[in-house]
Amino acid sequence: MSIKDIRDKKIIKKISFLKKQYWNYSIKELNDWFRKNIDKKDIHNMILCSNKLVGYTCLRLGSYKLENKKNKIYYFDTLIIDKNYRKNNFGGIIMNFNNYIIKKSLTPSFLICEKLMIKFYDKYGWKNKIKKFSIINHDPRKKSVMYFNFKNENKISNKEIIFKI
Repeated sequence: MSIKDIRDKKIIKKISFLKKQYWNYSIKELNDWFRKNIDKKDIHNMILCSNKLVGYTCLRLGSYKLENKKNKIYYFDTLIIDKNYRKNNFGGIIMNFNNYIIKKSLTPSFLICEKLMIKFYDKYGWKNKIKKFSIINHDPRKKSVMYFNFKNENKISNKEIIFKI
C-alpha cells in the first residue's frame, strides 16, 4: 500500500478498526486519538493481505533524558495483528521489520507492555533491564518498559530515565 499521508481518513479508519479488536474504545475515540497523537514524522508499518489491513505498528518519534542530556528515541507504540491472522507469524515478521528500521535509523527504541508480553519481545532482542523510569503523559503502573538498540546498556540499567512521548 502506498501511503502519501498517514492522516488519510481511509487509512486511519482501517487502523482504528484493527485496534478496536484489542482496545475497548469506539472507532470515533480511536480516530480522534490518532489525529491528536500521531505526527507525520512517525513511522507506520503495515501488513496487508488482499488489501485488508492485518498487522500494524507505529514508531513514534520522541525523546529521553539521561544524565541531563536529551536524546532522540522511537517509542514503539502499538503492535496489533488481526485476531484471524495471529497464527501466521505476522507478529514475528513485523517485529523483525521494525527492528531493521530501528537499527538502520541508529536510534534506540522503547516500548511499554503488559508483563505477559515480555517473552514475546525478548524473543526479538528487546531487553527489560530498566529499573528506574518515568514517562511523561503516561501511567506505566503494572507495565514493563523494554528497550532495543541502546549503544551503552550499562548506562541505562542503573540510572533513572525520563521518557517523553
